[in-house]
Amino acid sequence: MAAMVNNLGKKLKKDLIKGTLIVLPTTDQKIIRAGRNIPKIKIIRADSLNVLDILSHQYLLISQGAIKMIEKTYLK
Repeated sequence: MAAMVNNLGKKLKKDLIKGTLIVLPTTDQKIIRAGRNIPKIKIIRADSLNVLDILSHQYLLISQGAIKMIEKTYLK
């Protein structure tokens, strides 16, 4: 997970280790386990997303499935 975040950061020319929130459409235990020991990386489900988490991190990674889940959950 750390290598993936570093490689993505290099492609985007950003240091994602400074603080990144990863938003998933559903709970994926493999991704959660892989990312929980990396400092300043937080993984959250799209239906649990809140303003404090968004503002507490410098970068936000959202999958397309998570965007659909956010629209479904919060666009009422």
